[in-house]
Amino acid sequence: MKAVDCEGQVKDANFIAQLLIESIESVGVDNVVQVITDNAKVCKAAGALVEARYEHIFWTPCTVHSLNLVMKTMGNQIEWMKNVYEEGEKIQMFVTNHHMSQAIFRTFSRLELLKVNFKLYLASFII
Repeated sequence: MKAVDCEGQVKDANFIAQLLIESIESVGVDNVVQVITDNAKVCKAAGALVEARYEHIFWTPCTVHSLNLVMKTMGNQIEWMKNVYEEGEKIQMFVTNHHMSQAIFRTFSRLELLKVNFKLYLASFII
């Protein structure tokens, strides 16, 4: 919906909650039932502030972030998963650093090709 330049801001629970509340109010409080954020403690605290203000809206931790944490932990303990992570990083670097792959992506999408955690995607696909 929007991007906010937070440079120089203290990103505490109140600041993040206020950004969430502004977004909720811009689409209409009755149109929102859930907010999803990173799993950081400050984001969880911001989610609690939103839940306190709007009883029908609940906070949920980001599933991808949760899975990434699990995969990272398991990847350090299971050799084949460690290899998947390392190879996934090479694929991610190739796709995001070569103009031809970006050109192909832009041919079929109006979105911008961003550096995503391809390792998580690749590891979850293999599992």
